[in-house]
Amino acid sequence: MPEVLWTAAARAADTHGVWAVSRALRVNYESLKGRVERLPSRGPSSQARFVELDPASWIAGTPASTVVIELSRPDGATLTVRLQGQGTPDLTELARAFWAHDER
Repeated sequence: MPEVLWTAAARAADTHGVWAVSRALRVNYESLKGRVERLPSRGPSSQARFVELDPASWIAGTPASTVVIELSRPDGATLTVRLQGQGTPDLTELARAFWAHDER
């Protein structure tokens, strides 16, 4: 594959996750991961580390809808949570547990 396409794929994987992009583009996961790791650093201020949400405020107004939350880690792992109806799990603890796994 031409280098310009690998670079574009690496940038997409940096944003959307290595696994998802490697699967969508049908390229080797390890090759893509290595290219993502070699991308120029964007600095710590450009990447969000934590976003606080109040689930009650946005779920309460959508009784018939499904709310989808997707979390991703730098290693390409993703977690998709679909919420519908009443009751909200502790999303803060869920996110912490998911992201903490990457730090081990």
